[in-house]
Amino acid sequence: MGTWDRRLGQVGVFVSLSTLLTMCVTSSPDGGANSQQAGASGSGGAHDAPSPGGAGGAGAPASGAGGGALGGTGGQQAGGNGGAVDLGGQPTGDGGVGGADDAGGAGGADGSEDANGWWVPPARGGSCPRQPFTMLAFPINDIDRLDFSLDGCVLLAAGGYFNGDLSVGHEIYRWTRHEAVHQLNPNPTNAVLNAISGDASLAVGTWQSATGGGNFIWSASVGLLSSAPPPGTPKAISDDGSVILGTGSGGIFVLETQSGSSSWLGLPPNLLDPGTPYVPESFVLATNQDGSVVYAKASQLFRWTEATGFTSVLSAADSAGRLFVSADGDTVFTSAVWHWNGSAMVRDVLQPPSSGIVEALSADGSTLVGSEYPAGAFVTRKADNDAVSTVLINDMFADQLDPDDLASGAYAVSANGKRVAGLTEFESVWLADFP
Repeated sequence: MGTWDRRLGQVGVFVSLSTLLTMCVTSSPDGGANSQQAGASGSGGAHDAPSPGGAGGAGAPASGAGGGALGGTGGQQAGGNGGAVDLGGQPTGDGGVGGADDAGGAGGADGSEDANGWWVPPARGGSCPRQPFTMLAFPINDIDRLDFSLDGCVLLAAGGYFNGDLSVGHEIYRWTRHEAVHQLNPNPTNAVLNAISGDASLAVGTWQSATGGGNFIWSASVGLLSSAPPPGTPKAISDDGSVILGTGSGGIFVLETQSGSSSWLGLPPNLLDPGTPYVPESFVLATNQDGSVVYAKASQLFRWTEATGFTSVLSAADSAGRLFVSADGDTVFTSAVWHWNGSAMVRDVLQPPSSGIVEALSADGSTLVGSEYPAGAFVTRKADNDAVSTVLINDMFADQLDPDDLASGAYAVSANGKRVAGLTEFESVWLADFP
């Protein structure tokens, strides 16, 4: 991503941001040489009350050898074997054997904890072990955003809670399979969550208090980066966490998290009213896996690459609604699902139900999830042969749902479309896995 500065010019350098975010963006989740940290040793046992068991040996930071994660994979299971970690962070041999793991135990072959107590998935782009339909106990009951990590191992929820008829506060909570639900620490005051990175190690948004407000960047490694605020309102993050996009006085900005440098893309031309420039804050932004393709939507949808700059790709009539982009940058949902064929947008075979409201698109472009069709939450999926089918959460999981509190909408989906989360009518959070 170094070409941003050569083309656009460097506007500001946030040295503290570069230093603080390096751990999030460049480290391997399993330790070893990639992160210059010892591999996780992971004692076998429950997260809150470890059972006896041997620990794998921690290896030298530079060599990449490290203790394998130990403990069962959750739920009354025997602990697994630890071992050395190769350069990719994967267990290669046996270490100490973990003890029995009771329900909710940390560690195990499917993950480990990092030095800050966060549960780390086994590998970037992997997937979490499947689990039954689950209701998650978030302590907020006025939730306005749910976001999954790409692998579905981490779920962030943002919202307030009702005090009588008044919704007060606005907090962000984080769920993982082993840690259950806990508040983002530290939690920005009255925070509005705008986006998270693909591994959920970065989150951006805005905050508000009685004396003022501002923008925030949160890192799983170090917390709030208040010493290095973005140059405007952050609105999107690339899946790999290398680029944060937002809007400010100079138009649309790009903040590179590895270098800490920010640049301005400016604004696309207002083709509907050439004499009236767009207001930067009016843009909704989305980007692909590495930030090389940017979509910006105001009255029309624009596509940006370094080679082409801003290009109008959809009219105002075709640009209504939310904006979601696949990891490769070629599949886009706005009023419908569109596919970039190299020169123009064409309608994809994947389309939502006629009465459905789309709330998320999977990163692989195969799955839409949403609400209000015709009986609550829906999942629409495109198979490898392009066959499209829709299922209703309330039908598929009727035995697990309270008939007086059915699933009203699906709002988050993993990259492969196989893990979905949503809300019930009374704002409880549910999680469902699909084959």
